[in-house]
Amino acid sequence: GLVCCQLLFGSLIMKLLIAFLAIYIIAGICGSTAAQRPSRVVPLTVKNYEKETATGTWVVEFYAPWCNHCQEYAKTYDQASLEVSALKFGKVDCVAEKALCTRFGVIGYPTIKYVRDGSPAREYVGGREVQGYKDFAARVTARPTRTVTSAELDKLLAAESVVFLQFAADNNMQEVYRQVASRLQDILVFTVAASTDTQLYKRYRMDGDEDVTLVLKDGRATPFTGEYTLEALYAWALDERFSLV
Repeated sequence: GLVCCQLLFGSLIMKLLIAFLAIYIIAGICGSTAAQRPSRVVPLTVKNYEKETATGTWVVEFYAPWCNHCQEYAKTYDQASLEVSALKFGKVDCVAEKALCTRFGVIGYPTIKYVRDGSPAREYVGGREVQGYKDFAARVTARPTRTVTSAELDKLLAAESVVFLQFAADNNMQEVYRQVASRLQDILVFTVAASTDTQLYKRYRMDGDEDVTLVLKDGRATPFTGEYTLEALYAWALDERFSLV
């Protein structure tokens, strides 16, 4: 009886060793494949996140090494980093960098955020295939504002629920508006009134000398009345980004 138990115990130990060995070999193969795969993705940590994302147009993946979906998605993400040169790609290991992931409210994997020139990270709204990143890059790297006539504005309003419109003679205000538009052009549309279109000025009761920024939504035009700074205009645009109807 004792010999039988020893044989069974020995057999069990052998099976466990074989199982662990198999897992180790598979993990090694997967890790080796990922390491050998070409990629421009930058590992981000609490130490380098601010410095790296301070400039440029970034998408950042927050993932967990144990997440099967993250492991499957890694190949697509790496390939996108190679094909979409207009974007910078980063990744954060939420096991090793738990505090960083908590800071950004990450509760599921993979989560992808968008960061532009150090601005606050927001949810990435583009497609997650390679083509989706290409389409997103085309939108966020295009001219952030567009000059419109009254007729062109009508077409935009028919397609978009929220549109921003600036009448500005002041150069500083134009630059602040452009910077805000650059940071938010992934989710919002920013326009500038064509100075030659008198109909557009009459439509909003402008005489050509005012410096006014409007949000057009829900059939109304509401002016920005705060201090014309980058921070204040950015916060206002974010607050006004949803239509109520």
